[in-house]
Amino acid sequence: MADQDGSASLGSVALSIFNKLWGWTGTSETWRKLVVSVVLVVVLLWALTVFFGALRKAFDSAFKLIEAFKSSGLPRFMKREDRIKVRRRTQFCAVLV
Repeated sequence: MADQDGSASLGSVALSIFNKLWGWTGTSETWRKLVVSVVLVVVLLWALTVFFGALRKAFDSAFKLIEAFKSSGLPRFMKREDRIKVRRRTQFCAVLV
């Protein structure tokens, strides 16, 4: 039940709690189904919360990376029309100077 350093892992604690609940229900099949259902719902809700939190964090990081790349000044691929506009702008600015 305890790890080598003397602390109990999360899995072993959860297993001991489940075993206590399972033993508490005795022989009643209805209580066992209820306990299993509640434990399953709690685990699924926790897993969904963790999954959506990680997904949100991944999207936030991806958007921040895209924005950082756009604002970094590194050369990017441009459409033909955008290249023409930039070339005309640089030619106009060269004439002004």
